[in-house]
Parts: sequence; C-alpha cells; structure tokens
Amino acid sequence: MDNIKLQLSGSEALEQLKSYFPKTWEEKVLEGEEILKRACRIYKLSTLDSINKYIRCTSFSDGHHVIIAALFLRVKKERILNDLEKVDYEVEQIISQTIALETSQNFSTKESNDLRFFYQTKQNELQKRRNELINDFPVFAVKNVQNKFDSPRG
Repeated sequence: MDNIKLQLSGSEALEQLKSYFPKTWEEKVLEGEEILKRACRIYKLSTLDSINKYIRCTSFSDGHHVIIAALFLRVKKERILNDLEKVDYEVEQIISQTIALETSQNFSTKESNDLRFFYQTKQNELQKRRNELINDFPVFAVKNVQNKFDSPRG
C-alpha cells in the first residue's frame, strides 16, 4: 500500500496537540491510541497500513493530528523498550563477567581490581542510561476517563 504524504511529523503533531489542548492533550493522545487499535482491528493490516487507509477514508484533518501524535508516541515507546532490552542484556553480560572474575584464579590481584573497577564503571554507565530511558518513556496520568460502554443507558 502506498503511504500517504503527511503535512507534519509526529513530534510536530504532538507539539500542536499540546498547544491546542494544553490541559487535555494526554487524553487526546489516548483517543488516538484507541483509533490506532480500532483501525488495525477493522482493516486487519499493519499499523502503518491501517492508519494510511484510515486517514485516506476520513476527511477530519484535525483528527489526523491526534492519530499521528499517538503513532509517534507508540513508536517512541517501542524504541525505548528495545533500548532497555539492550541495556539489560549488557548488564547481564557484565554481571556474568564479574561472577567469572570472582571465581577465576587466572588474574593477578591488580588485574582483578582493574577488571572489577572496569565492570563497576560500565555497570554504572548502563544504569545511568537505563534511568535516562525510563525518564524519557511517555506516561500519561489521565483523570476521569470513562469507558463509553460503562455509561448508563437512558
């Protein structure tokens, strides 16, 4: 499926949402997430193909900002999660090397101390990177979100 040409990037869409809806932009992004999920279920295509089809079939361009911002944040979350997995893998490797060092008789005391220092420094760097990734992870605290299906019927 051919991709549509968007008039703005995901970060631009998010910034516009924040300026148009300073108090409710997080709710708007969550609405966009729901549209993403619905489009994928309805069209039974990949996320990008579903969104392309949805945007082509709808004319409400302001709503497109919401979808683009939600998609941008979804991709950002996935990248951060992938990066966290890589950092966690590296930490596991450092821990394994540290354990191997402690049980090994192949190193002098100076070499052992140097390696311990290196592993500790590397582990601290990885922990710092992990904290940065966690701090960059988009999290929303939306108040009073009511499920449309839970509302009383009249």
